[in-house]
Amino acid sequence: MLKKLVITGVILALFAAIQVPQGCGRKAPPRSEDKIGRLIDKLSDSLSLSGEQKAAVETLRKEIREKNEKSRSERKDEGRQIDEVFKNELLKDKIDPAKINKVLDSASEKREELRRFMVLELAKFHALLNAEQKQKLSKLLKELAPEPGPAGK
Repeated sequence: MLKKLVITGVILALFAAIQVPQGCGRKAPPRSEDKIGRLIDKLSDSLSLSGEQKAAVETLRKEIREKNEKSRSERKDEGRQIDEVFKNELLKDKIDPAKINKVLDSASEKREELRRFMVLELAKFHALLNAEQKQKLSKLLKELAPEPGPAGK
């Protein structure tokens, strides 16, 4: 009896460790398109973009917003699928690691797809800039980047 209780406790701890990074029980961080939008606004002003460049940047912003909205919806569905798989597997006498890994791998692949999309959008933004603006962008991003090393130093 004690052995089953300990095993159940360990399984629940593993489940919690996997769910916490996904945002379970935490206040949602600012939406990424909000952060990206503020960054784009700051960079657009600092880079003195032309009207044509601003219009192209707005198109990029719209593409990012649409992709993020779709991705957010998919992540909610994935979260429900992950919860369901874990609940079902925990009810069994023996857990099927392949089943759990399959649903977790699918979620990881979708996050990777979003990362690749964002890199492509960055490349599109970069292509809009002239040489002087690219130099200025590099300088601005160095100023905005956090200092390397442990937090708080």
